[in-house]
Amino acid sequence: MKRVSVILALAAFSILSSCEKETGNGALLKIFGDAYEDRAHSVAESEGDIIIAGLRTVITRRDGNFIESSERKLGIIRATAGGSRKWEVTPGSASNDIANKVIVLPSGDIMAAGYTTTGSGTSANTDIYIVRTDANGTLLWESVIGGVGNQSAADIAIKPGGGFMIAGVTDAYRAESGSFTENIAGMKDFFLLEISESGDSIASYAFGYGGNDICVAMKRDLGGGYIMYGTTDNSSEPGLEKNNLLLIRLNEDASNRGSAIIGDQADEYAADFEVLPNGYFLAYTLGADNETNQIGIRRMSTNIQAAPVYKKSISVNGLSSKVNAIAAAPGGDWYLGGRAGTPTSSDILILKVDPDGEPIGTPFISGGNGSQEIFDLRLSVTGDLIAVGKTGYENNTMMCLLKLKY
Repeated sequence: MKRVSVILALAAFSILSSCEKETGNGALLKIFGDAYEDRAHSVAESEGDIIIAGLRTVITRRDGNFIESSERKLGIIRATAGGSRKWEVTPGSASNDIANKVIVLPSGDIMAAGYTTTGSGTSANTDIYIVRTDANGTLLWESVIGGVGNQSAADIAIKPGGGFMIAGVTDAYRAESGSFTENIAGMKDFFLLEISESGDSIASYAFGYGGNDICVAMKRDLGGGYIMYGTTDNSSEPGLEKNNLLLIRLNEDASNRGSAIIGDQADEYAADFEVLPNGYFLAYTLGADNETNQIGIRRMSTNIQAAPVYKKSISVNGLSSKVNAIAAAPGGDWYLGGRAGTPTSSDILILKVDPDGEPIGTPFISGGNGSQEIFDLRLSVTGDLIAVGKTGYENNTMMCLLKLKY
């Protein structure tokens, strides 16, 4: 891959709207944003603080409150455990940058990855955009890595011995004349990018079939290497012609050591997964966008080619539901976060299932104006569940931080 890397000035600005919103369920909901659209896509913790990353719309005003211009920026917020903002950074000079994943490194530095849009109109393309700051939000480096076609990042893994693996999606190898490691000239493919500690591109790899293969998450695998998880719409197996789940296992050198297409006759869209000592826990959404979706979970053994240990479909109060993220809970239970409602209006959804995939208690559903949705969640060191996403507020879409005991 051609690498384009430009170090740009760091821009920081104050959030014009930061407040608490009543959920009606006794939970704390903090809102961050301004006009138009802001979304929190990923959350991490550092020394008791909460780190949020996603999309921030930077507003320029004149003559009081008149909006002169706006830019969609990658935003990182550091907040206290109570949700009070300590700092925010929106690096970069492009007008359409988004973070899909944020992690905190052992050093305390913060790394976020997503994409940036270059060009406009029919010539617009996306490249992977990676940012690293110190614990105080000072920009250490940023890298834009791309070239032909579109690339975006979905997840980050720390490499043993230093450096990082960035997982995502590319459409750079769609042409029949194209060739790339493990690629079969598909429309979209799983993408793996290896970078150094300073953000320099080292190597890149694509994996996929003849259709669309979209990676949503990656983890360190059992026994070393990596495992990538996503959705594929291509399968040679009869009865699996719709969207199905795709797992690809890789060695440390990114060579393919096995893959599996997992699914039934219904559409299944990958959301999130976790690696367990004896297998894998997969979460996904059942059904196409115009259907009444359900939440699906599969518990897989270490043999990803084998039938699942169990699979469950969960209907939430008869509502169309979608899962985006999972988090392990004590005792082998799981939290799942996403949305529930209709195609045009949805509420925040969090539910809990036991080790056998059976729902526990009453789902947490909280709504307001427009569409609300959870994109990421984690169990904090204090035992609280922390979830981030988007919520409607004063006719705008805001970043939301939800903290609750569940």
